[in-house]
Amino acid sequence: MLKGFWKTKQGRLLLLAEAVVLLLLLGITAFHKNDVIRIAAEQYSISGGTYDAASRWCIASEQTDAPFVTIGPVHLDRGVYRVALSYGEDTAGDSLINVAEGGVTTGVFTNGATLYRGRSSTSFQMWVLEPTDTITFQVLYSGNGSLRVGDLDLVETSGLYRGILLTAFLLMLALNFLLGRIMQGRFSVQAVGVLVIAALASIPLCKDYTISGGDLIFHLMRIEGVKDGLLSGQFPVRIAPKWLCGYGYASSVFYGEILLYFPALLRLAGFTVQTAYKVLLLAINLGTAVISYDCFTKIAKDKWTGLVAALLYTLSPDRLFSQYVYAAVGRAGAMMFLPFIALGFYLLFAEDPEDPDYWKNGVFLTVGFSGLIQTHSLSGMITVIFSVLLCALLALRTFRKKTLAVIGGAAGITLLLNAWFIVPFLDFVRRGDFIMEHTSERTIQSVGLPFSQLMGLFIRRGS
Repeated sequence: MLKGFWKTKQGRLLLLAEAVVLLLLLGITAFHKNDVIRIAAEQYSISGGTYDAASRWCIASEQTDAPFVTIGPVHLDRGVYRVALSYGEDTAGDSLINVAEGGVTTGVFTNGATLYRGRSSTSFQMWVLEPTDTITFQVLYSGNGSLRVGDLDLVETSGLYRGILLTAFLLMLALNFLLGRIMQGRFSVQAVGVLVIAALASIPLCKDYTISGGDLIFHLMRIEGVKDGLLSGQFPVRIAPKWLCGYGYASSVFYGEILLYFPALLRLAGFTVQTAYKVLLLAINLGTAVISYDCFTKIAKDKWTGLVAALLYTLSPDRLFSQYVYAAVGRAGAMMFLPFIALGFYLLFAEDPEDPDYWKNGVFLTVGFSGLIQTHSLSGMITVIFSVLLCALLALRTFRKKTLAVIGGAAGITLLLNAWFIVPFLDFVRRGDFIMEHTSERTIQSVGLPFSQLMGLFIRRGS
């Protein structure tokens, strides 16, 4: 990829400059001091309670319309902060701590936190993108149980610098890749077309907010679950440790999350969960455009036909609906791998089994089905059903010795590669005692897709 750079003076100078910038950013990140601002409970403004000097707790006595405790305003410089609050153990689960932005309207991002019963402290992250003197923290008492609030710590982390470092590294990597391809004469008009297709599919991401969808909160929680699982020492992550008030939840056992490790790493680097989610969608759009172009070009044996097919597939209303309107990230990720399966079966049935390289066609099936298993199990099961129907329709081509050998080999390797996911999945299904909710409201008769709509292009949201 970088071979063309090393042969030119300009290329070597560019790589040297990039290395210096990355080392400088790495040094700033590594030696950043996590300054701590502690605000004592005696400095709080209290409504509906008292401050006990002996225990240094603010103790709630009654619920009021005003926040039980108001902390600030506080001056904060630009940065990523961890907000930590100590509180009493006998509080109801619906008491909250949140942030009032004051005069800042666009430069503060945070969600606050719930004060769960049985815990003595809570913490959450806050992104301050511009210096401010108006940040105020509020504790809202639910009126249930007892609530005691202690000191508040504001810890300035290195998250801002880690985010800048990772952004610079990814941008340099993309720049070097593109320049390397150009200098080697391998950056064609079709490659530009693929990038344009990915850009068109990503237009809804060019906003300072995240488009809401039916599954959005679930997928944001999944990203957080993978991030928290990695921090707890799990790999692969099987339990989201902070779900359900800290008891954990085994979402990863049933739902492949291989693509979510990328946004989880962005979260660890210091990005907000919404930014990590949007970068994931951008990556899915780019991956879908690249993979579909490559696969359809191999099928048609013509680059322009492959480009048009990639355009139609990547910008198909069904795919965009799944990704943006319904926020079905798992299904959108699975659609990125479907062209591999289409290519694999096409080559199996169209090429001569006596070709020495015929067995390589099974690689596409392995990659495709592995991608489906690790992103959206339901799409994988549906694809298997239609694959069986396809093989039955083309029985004369299917029941050839080498064709069956390739299909069987691909199936076996796929199962082995994904056994770490499949075995726990089947074990939980066999042993687990599960409670299914809301199933009566989502019957196939009410939300299923009639056969006449399978070829529809434009979809109206709703059931």
